[in-house]
Amino acid sequence: MFKFCVSHTYDWPVEVKVPYGGQYKTETFTARFKVIPQERWDALVAGQNVDAAVVKDVLVGWADIADEQGQPLPFDGSSLEQVLGVPYVRTALVQAYMASLAGAREKN
Repeated sequence: MFKFCVSHTYDWPVEVKVPYGGQYKTETFTARFKVIPQERWDALVAGQNVDAAVVKDVLVGWADIADEQGQPLPFDGSSLEQVLGVPYVRTALVQAYMASLAGAREKN
């Protein structure tokens, strides 16, 4: 039986392709996303700076991210802005969120 929930959050793996020595090395962390209404999604993707807007609306936490000293990076406004300032991390977050929704659509 499908349990319909208006408000839903879930953990999803995020693969970040980090440029390194002319190649990429893949690193991962876990994002906690929330599902947003379709109308909100439509409004976000119609606006400017779509990637940052989407991430700010759907990302509600993370795990397995450390700062340069190896300390856990807290999920707060300042850290989120820093993460969104790195294009390949922001892109990875958007791709992970979209992939998580696409899988749900394929199953329905």
